[in-house]
Amino acid sequence: MESKNINSILIVDDSSTNLVLLEAILQEEGYKTYTALNAKEAYASIDKFKPDLILLDLLMPQVSGFDILERLKAFPDTSEIPVIVVSAKRILIYAKTWGLLIFSLNQLIFLFFFLG
Repeated sequence: MESKNINSILIVDDSSTNLVLLEAILQEEGYKTYTALNAKEAYASIDKFKPDLILLDLLMPQVSGFDILERLKAFPDTSEIPVIVVSAKRILIYAKTWGLLIFSLNQLIFLFFFLG
């Protein structure tokens, strides 16, 4: 995979507090951000804006971040979008088909999913 500049980031989280915080941090650094509170909003934003990167919460009601990730990786037009999973809960991850690297910083877990 060739390297690509990251200009636009979609933040997907069911917590509006987390959305506002992450959006403020990223916009201050010069990134164009889009936000989604659920899977339906996320899919619409992906179709409309084609973000360069997605920050994804795993633990959301109705459609989980795992389900969103699985759908993204199933389609050629979205399978190459890098995803960083961000979760504020301690969880055990069973990676079925994804390569991952886990960083845990004071209860905040970042999972980097690599495309292969």
